Amino acid sequence: MKHQTVQEIIACLAGERTIFSYFQGRYALSLLLHAANGSYTVRTLRQSPYAQLLEKPIVRSALALCGDGKLHASAFDIWVPEAADFVLTLASWGDDHDRRYNQTSRNGSNLVLQLNFNTGDMARFARLVEYPEDYNTWAHPCRRHSDPCYRETLAWARLDVSFETDEVLIEEIQSDFVRYVQWNKRDHDDHDAVVAFCKPFRRMWHEAMLSATIQFIWHELGVKRIYYHEHTTGAALKGLKGWLPPRSLYDTLPRQFCMRPTDHAPSFLMSHRRVRKTLARLANPMFYTLEDPSHAGTTH
Repeated sequence: MKHQTVQEIIACLAGERTIFSYFQGRYALSLLLHAANGSYTVRTLRQSPYAQLLEKPIVRSALALCGDGKLHASAFDIWVPEAADFVLTLASWGDDHDRRYNQTSRNGSNLVLQLNFNTGDMARFARLVEYPEDYNTWAHPCRRHSDPCYRETLAWARLDVSFETDEVLIEEIQSDFVRYVQWNKRDHDDHDAVVAFCKPFRRMWHEAMLSATIQFIWHELGVKRIYYHEHTTGAALKGLKGWLPPRSLYDTLPRQFCMRPTDHAPSFLMSHRRVRKTLARLANPMFYTLEDPSHAGTTH
């Protein structure tokens, strides 16, 4: 997407800090409530793409509070474990000059949604580490230490948005912080304390990041159809060679969120000749897709 478009989105949506609360498994509750949209019964949802979520222990416990066979947000609000609070921020990534370095599927910029630590967790982290700059890198779309409102970025999602075709492609979901906690083991005397601090975030960062991203796309951007890279196809389109990201982030994770595989690429990508040629060379090009059920009627 054009850099100017990214900046316009940031200017429109960036304002007061946005708090995002998450506990492990909450994505299942969020997706089901959005799919039900206040009117669908549990029986109806069992025939929907979201049926697998109804068997989650966290969902079953919440559903026990719904006595009429329908999903009610009030019941989900009553039964919730303790949540971690994060701060969401927006940034831009990439340009028209070096698509391979930026790891984008087409030339241009991405909109970045960043999942950052809250003030309390930032204070705890600062007391533990001597060199906080060793847990993120300037070469990735994290909050900068020079930023007056700096806070540590736990994870981020890069998005290619097309309002013309009503599509968003999730280019990547990544966490430098979780990875660097492991990498820094040999070089930092404070490592054991940092590992203990990171443990609850390590278990759920990928869930929290994708859940926040889906909510952001549907509720803030107002875009209905989400695409997500499959591991092999995504690597080919982004020009990744050698060391590839974990397969679980581009296979297990989208399936966990009820995304369905498709051989149809986002239509805004197919207008690019290089993309068409790259996909034609692949044996089985694939993406994952998820459509806003409140518009698409996929829960029927």
